[in-house]
Amino acid sequence: MADATWRRGVSDVIGRWWAAGVVFSAALAVYLASAAPGLTWAHDSADGGELIAAVAVRGVPHPPGYPTYLLLAQPFVALPLGNLAQRGALFSAVAGAAAAALLAAALRQAPPDHWQAGLGPGRERRADAASPSSLPALAAGLALAFSPPLWSQATVVEVYALHAALAAGLIWALSRWRLTGGLGWLALSGLLFGLALGNHLTIVWLLPMLGVWAVGGAAGWPRRRLWLAGGGGLALGLSVYLYLPLAAAARPPINWGDPRSWEGFRWLVTAELYRPNAFALPADQVLPRLTAAAAGLWQGLLPWGALLAAAGLAGLAHRQPALAAAGALSALLSLAWAIGYNTADSLWSLLAAWVLVGWWAGLGLAWTWQRASGRGRVGRWAGIGLCLLVAAAPLALHWPRQDLRRDRQAEQFIGHILTAAEPDAVVVAAGDRALFSLWYARYGQGRRPDLIPLSRDLWGQPGYRSTVGHTHPGLAGESPPSEWPALLAHVLPQRPVYLASTGLEAPTPDALGLPADARYALEPLPDPARPEAPPFLWRLRAP
Repeated sequence: MADATWRRGVSDVIGRWWAAGVVFSAALAVYLASAAPGLTWAHDSADGGELIAAVAVRGVPHPPGYPTYLLLAQPFVALPLGNLAQRGALFSAVAGAAAAALLAAALRQAPPDHWQAGLGPGRERRADAASPSSLPALAAGLALAFSPPLWSQATVVEVYALHAALAAGLIWALSRWRLTGGLGWLALSGLLFGLALGNHLTIVWLLPMLGVWAVGGAAGWPRRRLWLAGGGGLALGLSVYLYLPLAAAARPPINWGDPRSWEGFRWLVTAELYRPNAFALPADQVLPRLTAAAAGLWQGLLPWGALLAAAGLAGLAHRQPALAAAGALSALLSLAWAIGYNTADSLWSLLAAWVLVGWWAGLGLAWTWQRASGRGRVGRWAGIGLCLLVAAAPLALHWPRQDLRRDRQAEQFIGHILTAAEPDAVVVAAGDRALFSLWYARYGQGRRPDLIPLSRDLWGQPGYRSTVGHTHPGLAGESPPSEWPALLAHVLPQRPVYLASTGLEAPTPDALGLPADARYALEPLPDPARPEAPPFLWRLRAP
């Protein structure tokens, strides 16, 4: 009897999770096969060098600090595999594969008839009885995995693949909450939402949908127990932010805002530095940004995917109108934020909403499968053909643009600077790409410990000056001058000074904060390995 019960339990677990397991394995294999051999700037991943270096030195990256990312990436950084950037990309690949697998699990474990109005908590149905096949869930998961928005972030060092994984985890947990009415699922949903807020604050735009979903499974439970479960899980998830002052206490070389104080902590976690970017996109750039978002949506979904997503949302509106309306509102809020936020990489924040659209497409595919299967053998084969198209076409169509195996631009930049710079040099980085790549090499990998990377843009922030003074006391003591020209005047007689830039135009001494009439000169140092390319490095020559 016990043997039979155990076998049924194992069979049930396999029935629920085999499709998700296949999706995870296939996605991870493709991501690893198409990842870059080292640090890359592809797909707007300029922050990658800083993020993975901060994980390696247990530091604090740029606002809002990304504590969930820092904590979950730690085990990957410790792996004895490849270089540091490859280990960071492995974490992104696992997160991206988990996002696709969790979407497949949500579709498999909460099948289409679950969304029929009137099925409430305590009326769980077996997934294998409600859905005659896992093929639609499998196809929808693979379609999400091989869509450009997720694929591109699953092969670089960035926070967005984890953003997608946590959004998919919320959809899965809340599906189980509504299906079973078990408070454990509500607590898990709260935990995942708190962790998601610790990774990327734009998950907040999913709140309308999450709120309606959470209320949908609450019938019959006392309000106090609901608050304890959901609120307790949320508080536990948000506790990851306590990691930031703990990390800052060790005075790491990457320590934005120095959140040991309340003021520094508040400045960091509220992303005060970036508030001016919110809804600040110039009016003449709104239409091009909207066009780019629409093109990305169309390219990611492909024509049949767009039709399935529309059908899934329409079917959900028929069965659960409040959930459909809240989901549409969440997607529109995410889009409005991404369009209005005045940075070049703002559209990547749409990945959480992209998972939601993938869920709609999965529902549409599942309902289409059910109708096709009811029309005999011909209909069943037509359904199988549609599932194969949905799953395989994105992989074949998008592989050429997603393959980063020959991307070595960032590594060439790092290699040239570390080779050409004289001993004990100061390298002033122009722009995030240059600065974060230097942080990656100098602090993350520990290469050229004699070099001191500096940022003129960050020098006006007291937390940055304090960190530089503590990390490099030989530069100008523990309290370097607050004025940038005074620092350069102090450093120039003692150390060689370089400017590193990834731009195509030759910089001027003004890029170093020097007066234009001071007769300083910048001498380009071309990379011998690529003499035809614009130089990355310039040596500052005094008059």
